[in-house]
Amino acid sequence: MKSFKASNVPEVEHSARYLLCEAAGINYTWSAFQSSLDMTLSDHQVKRMESHCTRRIAREPIQYIIGNWDFRGRVFQCASPVLIPRPETEEMVDLIISSEILRDIKRPSILDIGSGSGVIGVSLLAEIPSSNCVAIDPHPSAVSLSHKNASTILCSTCSYSQCPEGIQCCRYTTLQCDIQTMCSSSSTEYQQYIGSFDLLVSNPPYIPSTDIPDLEPEVRIHESELALDGGPDGLDIIRSIVQLSPSLLSSSGTKELWMEVSPTHPQAIEESLELLPDCRYTFVEGIKDMYGRPRFVRLKLK
Repeated sequence: MKSFKASNVPEVEHSARYLLCEAAGINYTWSAFQSSLDMTLSDHQVKRMESHCTRRIAREPIQYIIGNWDFRGRVFQCASPVLIPRPETEEMVDLIISSEILRDIKRPSILDIGSGSGVIGVSLLAEIPSSNCVAIDPHPSAVSLSHKNASTILCSTCSYSQCPEGIQCCRYTTLQCDIQTMCSSSSTEYQQYIGSFDLLVSNPPYIPSTDIPDLEPEVRIHESELALDGGPDGLDIIRSIVQLSPSLLSSSGTKELWMEVSPTHPQAIEESLELLPDCRYTFVEGIKDMYGRPRFVRLKLK
């Protein structure tokens, strides 16, 4: 604990409990931790805990050390440098599901732009059993990790007979590409998706480049800069999505794009849509997160 504090590790008790639970092989819940306080660790478990502590003192995130994290009641694998799931992203999934915008679509097709570990797409598919998702990300580590999470979480509950256990879920397709490749490539691999999606979702890179050096070491050192850096004003990737993605939406679906963005962005996005005469989206609403900050935007094709 003293070493954690000396290294300015945030939430010292929180870190210690999770690392100790993982090393000892017990559940992460507070009740399980409390009931195991008299447990004696084996030599192997002690060495494992020492290794965990060394990594945490180096400011490696807990999620990477223990290798997983809870997202809306499901355990997702986590691995550096793929972005760690955050509570705000859970909120966006909650908002989409509670909006019931996919309710009247028989087999909704979703595109997750910048999928990371797959938490958005996999969570939506887990709670909307008739849906399917294509997840794109330019980072090979993200594509691989989202593939694993979909296979682990979805295949065990998949109602489709052609989805065998341990193989990538037939409802979740991963592609290593960015939005520009998805929309502009002449390859049939991508052209087949033009005009095919009922809903677009994204948690794109939105941190201004000048803010990256000031991020906490857990983020700045260990998470992919590709998944964080949104350019000079944080809007580079968001602009690309807004400009290119309309061609991917089906005319018979929701025709909506939902994004998680920086608190400074919803107003800027709304104003930019109004100033662009050829923009195909209209601003539906900006939604605040649990902390009262403008965090999510909802756009719809005109």
